[in-house]
Amino acid sequence: MLKQIIFTSFFFALLFTLSYSYSQSRIVPKNTNSENKNKSVVLSNSTPKISNINCVNDGKYAIIYYDIENANPTDEYFVNIEISHQNGAKINAKTFTGDIKVVKGGLQKKAYWDYKADSIAIKKDILIKIKSTPIPKIPLTKHLAKSVIYPGWGDYKLRDNKLFFGLGAIAYGCLASSVAFNYASYNTYNSYKSTTNLAEVNTLFNKSVSQKNLSYAFLGAAIAIWAADLAGIIIKSHKLKNKTTPVENNFYYKQVEQQSIFASSDPIFLNTYEAVKAPRLELQEVTQKFEDTDENKCLNYKEKAKYKFGIKNLGEGVAINLVAKIEALTNTTGVVFPKEIALGKLNPNEEGHFEIPFEGEENIGTGEAEFRVTVKEANLNDMKPFRIVFQTHTFISPDVVIADHQFTMEKTGKAELGKDITLKIIVQNVGQGIARNIKAVFEIPPLVDYKNKLDFDKEELQPNERWEISFPFSAKFTYKELVIPVTVRLSESYGKYAKTPNKFELEINQSLETKFEVQADIKKTNIEKASFTSEVDKNIPVSKSKNQNRFALIIGNEDYSSFQSGIDKESNVEFAVNDAKIFKEYCIKTLGVPERNTTLLTNATVGKMNQEIEILSRLINTTDGKAEVFFYYAGHGFPDENTKDAYIMPVDVSGANVSDGIKLSDLYQKLSTYPAAKITIFLDACFSGAGRNKSLAELRGVKIKPKTGVLKGNMLVFTSSSGNESSAPYKNKFHGLFTYFLLKKLQESNGDINYKELSEYLTKTIKQESLLINKREQNPTILISPDLKNDWENWNLKP
Repeated sequence: MLKQIIFTSFFFALLFTLSYSYSQSRIVPKNTNSENKNKSVVLSNSTPKISNINCVNDGKYAIIYYDIENANPTDEYFVNIEISHQNGAKINAKTFTGDIKVVKGGLQKKAYWDYKADSIAIKKDILIKIKSTPIPKIPLTKHLAKSVIYPGWGDYKLRDNKLFFGLGAIAYGCLASSVAFNYASYNTYNSYKSTTNLAEVNTLFNKSVSQKNLSYAFLGAAIAIWAADLAGIIIKSHKLKNKTTPVENNFYYKQVEQQSIFASSDPIFLNTYEAVKAPRLELQEVTQKFEDTDENKCLNYKEKAKYKFGIKNLGEGVAINLVAKIEALTNTTGVVFPKEIALGKLNPNEEGHFEIPFEGEENIGTGEAEFRVTVKEANLNDMKPFRIVFQTHTFISPDVVIADHQFTMEKTGKAELGKDITLKIIVQNVGQGIARNIKAVFEIPPLVDYKNKLDFDKEELQPNERWEISFPFSAKFTYKELVIPVTVRLSESYGKYAKTPNKFELEINQSLETKFEVQADIKKTNIEKASFTSEVDKNIPVSKSKNQNRFALIIGNEDYSSFQSGIDKESNVEFAVNDAKIFKEYCIKTLGVPERNTTLLTNATVGKMNQEIEILSRLINTTDGKAEVFFYYAGHGFPDENTKDAYIMPVDVSGANVSDGIKLSDLYQKLSTYPAAKITIFLDACFSGAGRNKSLAELRGVKIKPKTGVLKGNMLVFTSSSGNESSAPYKNKFHGLFTYFLLKKLQESNGDINYKELSEYLTKTIKQESLLINKREQNPTILISPDLKNDWENWNLKP
């Protein structure tokens, strides 16, 4: 019976230990779902630090803000805050709530100081000092398990390194006593059952009962000691975590004390008599820019990139402890990015410039990465979220080989012992990817001497690039073999894309030439570096002149499927957004349109398009007839099947409701309401209606010949196609065919070209290139207002 009791006691003690320990440390399984491998980490090896200390009065509390940067969000710190006057005199601030004492690492921490409860009023500069000590990770399971085995053992290192082995001795002594009394009771009881002496019966029975009770008492004492020790360990660990018990001599706190973080703020003006004013944050779109190492606007394997953006505080109050939170909206496998970034503070009317780092890993795929960026302010004055979209490209491997080799001598003759011989090799990268840190190591047999060195290094080999190496050597007269083997081992940074080893043999007395020529069997590969941009997107000509009377409204409507149900992605207009974005760059840099006079709309709704067209019309009215207007549209166009009127289509208007779109004749009328010097319209869309099915992935518009509309005033229109033709893309250039050659001509001419020359170039070039590239006819046209007569021919695009 006693054995069962003891076993049961141990069993429950062990079960309690394990269950409690599990509740304190949850284990999260690895995610093996390949569709959810987005990495969001801090791209930094920096140690944790406290930064961005600020303080504002919200009318009730003085809210102290701070960040624990570069810290794991699961790590905990004990935070202490001290407030003082600028002269160092300490302020008796003691009533705190929020992120004080036990705090997890991360950004935008808030501690609330109730200055009213502390009877303190301030209207001057203060200093805030913060100390953050890592809370040690006490292995509670280990301590509990030790005390289950031997009470007091688990207390070691928890209780200032004091030994409590006496506790275990007492517990096991009680347990031994319990066993002894139980054994004695058992023997006494057997004597009681076997005695024939009636005088001893009551005595033996009572003695057996007493011994049994003492056995239970000692067992209870042992269990109580075990339970008290286990409970004491749990209570002690909690007190240590919350620092409600002295920790100065604790083993674990001594280990982390040297990792404590200290930070002191700059002087902060605190006015407890008046609440702080609110900031208003606004994204500066002109500052947004994606930069990558190889400048192809695409994130590749092992490449680092950054997305730059600017924020301006248009409010009256200071925006403090700004944090940018980055969230992946698409599958970004292989893209490493930070989950959040501290941005600091922005004073009223101040503009700050920031950047988000990205890095590609080996498993990065080809596609589009999209992120949502939310800039949060400590007082909840958050900025409207914005999106980042950039291209990613899968890893492209190099292929490093020795393309050719030849043994040579300074003078023509035979390869004899003692003579200087040179092995010349050509190392070539015949793969599509860049090879880095290439090493060539030569190995020669004994009794063969080398000149200079055995190892050769090159930092990088571009696709199809060659690297010539000369390796001089000579064999001693004691060399006995008939051939001299030379082995060349190649390696590169990835360790698997170099063909190796390469063995070459030279026969003794072989005739050698003095001249080295690469033989014709070297394979020259036509290799282009992978890119998601065209050459017209780079090296955009910059004009020194700006025309303050020039205005541009640029619209690129590509993503119709996201705004309309029943339409798949194949019905989107490929490259329309890129067309519009690059045309905007040419307007600002080449055509002299001031940036503030330029409006870019991407994936615009009917409301937004009508609004900006109305604004453009009113701007024309402010220039006394001097306005020079550029209107550019890339997207879907449709005809009304009944009236045959042509419409440009906002992304939220379907082909079934064409009349809800923007009628071209209404557009022409609106832009010519007020006098203007020049109105130039570029339409990279067709209006024949062929786009009401999946063919819209390649065709920008169906087979009805639309009305062209009536032009008046100083207006002319360049259209990408004629009649019932389709307007196609130029896939290899990531643009519409019409837009690509329009931009190409602007690039080649630096914008210095008259309208007649441009019209003739577009008509001739696109007519020919469309047949060669897309195997279909596409004839761009120019529509001219009757009021212009022939005056338009000498108009020039330069500012």
